[in-house]
Amino acid sequence: MRGGQLMKLQTTLRAPHSLLLVVSTDKPEIPATIESNSIAVHTSTCVAIGTVAEDDDDVTVVLGDELVLDDQMSLIAEVVLDTNDGFIAVETVLGDRLLNVPVASAQCGIRIRASNTHEPDRILIEVLDPR
Repeated sequence: MRGGQLMKLQTTLRAPHSLLLVVSTDKPEIPATIESNSIAVHTSTCVAIGTVAEDDDDVTVVLGDELVLDDQMSLIAEVVLDTNDGFIAVETVLGDRLLNVPVASAQCGIRIRASNTHEPDRILIEVLDPR
């Protein structure tokens, strides 16, 4: 919550290379690979998320706090990122920043839910910033 208001940002796109990044710095350490049994892998400053194939469909991404959750969404990652730069952002693998929220703490938890665990077309990223 930012100043008593809930924050919720959303965008829809064709994700280049069928990947999105959740980053907490302008120079994140991007995971080297995505394991075959997981669509989300992370480092201390980045979560890489596999999406629906770029040629097949759009992916909708929601970033915010206190999100209304859909029972049909699967939890794919719950991690704590180092947020010394004061933000959590969603970017393409080409470096285009899509969504950005400020955070106050040096570390911030996030929960990521997806419409399915193989090629999701909807991703919810809940920011758990302790204020």
